Amino acid sequence: MTLLDPALQTLAHPEPFEGLGVRMVFARGEDIYTQDEKADLLYRVISGAVRTTRIMSDGRRQIGDFYFGDDMFGLECGQTHRFAAEALTTCEVLVFKPGAALPGHTGDTRIQAALGKPPPRSWSGRGSI
Repeated sequence: MTLLDPALQTLAHPEPFEGLGVRMVFARGEDIYTQDEKADLLYRVISGAVRTTRIMSDGRRQIGDFYFGDDMFGLECGQTHRFAAEALTTCEVLVFKPGAALPGHTGDTRIQAALGKPPPRSWSGRGSI
């Protein structure tokens, strides 16, 4: 069971991303971000479907993954996106800055919990999950 499970989305355990970021609507076939674009945002699918792809040096397209409702994507190891993300259907996506999701940054502990990484002990008392 994760924080994204409906059973935990009560007044004591609100939706972990409530009030964070901006909800954006993308039309079918529209780019959400491109390959090699700066990776400074995270994305969560609210509705619809998203596909990530990468154009190889020989011109072939490699499919990275498919994302559906409540899936998160866009988290990268480096400074840029290795894959591009495209809306497969008309979709609504929550776009937000990672904040507490990245090591060494402070921010909302709800993001840490939703990503499956417990917040540092020094954050105890800064919010409830």
